Amino acid sequence: MSLIVASSNLFADLDGRILVSIASLAAYFVYHRYEPAGVLPALGFLVAVPGLLSASLRGISSTILGTIVVIFPLYWSLLVLVTVAYRISPFHPLARYPGPLLCKISKGWIAYLVARYGKAHIYVQELHEKYGEVVRIGPNELSISHKDMSTAVLGAKGLPRGPYYDTREHEAGVSLDGLRDPALHTIRRKPWARGMNSTAMKYYEDLVRSQVGELARAFHQREGEKVDISAWMTFFG
Repeated sequence: MSLIVASSNLFADLDGRILVSIASLAAYFVYHRYEPAGVLPALGFLVAVPGLLSASLRGISSTILGTIVVIFPLYWSLLVLVTVAYRISPFHPLARYPGPLLCKISKGWIAYLVARYGKAHIYVQELHEKYGEVVRIGPNELSISHKDMSTAVLGAKGLPRGPYYDTREHEAGVSLDGLRDPALHTIRRKPWARGMNSTAMKYYEDLVRSQVGELARAFHQREGEKVDISAWMTFFG
């Protein structure tokens, strides 16, 4: 009888772990396909789902704490393992582009450089010197230093804007420059169209030349001094 009970508990334990693994893989595919952003989706998939599994699968351990200790690490570790494996695999769309392994796995390394030193741009430039004109600087992100690509990437018929532009949202809403939805961007851009066409650009040339000259003179007067480029570019704008 004890052998039958032990065997039953073993299968219940195994079934529970399989269910946790399936839930973890499902969470990965949801994020991979739909890329939900925000705190609530993260809490839902990283805390609520394994929490519900812990409350439901009591056969894994005799106590709720013991169940949590098993389910949460299993759920999280499998989620991380699948994510990392895909990002460094040859099946990833950006697999053929060179770049550091840490950058292929996560944007966390670049984020650390920004938070700690504020010199991520220097790091990216060093990567271009090492790897070439196209470098993979994130799991789903490329940095391109070829001047002929600017129109193809940033022009009117260029590539869709990435998640980076979400950081430009503020209390008053999203500015025209930060809109990622092409249809909404077209609607919001219409009032600006007349002032930004080729005819208008020629009208601005003299003013821009004057402003550039003033900026150059300001830099020349401060030769040998430390200059806050961000502040001066704000004045220039």
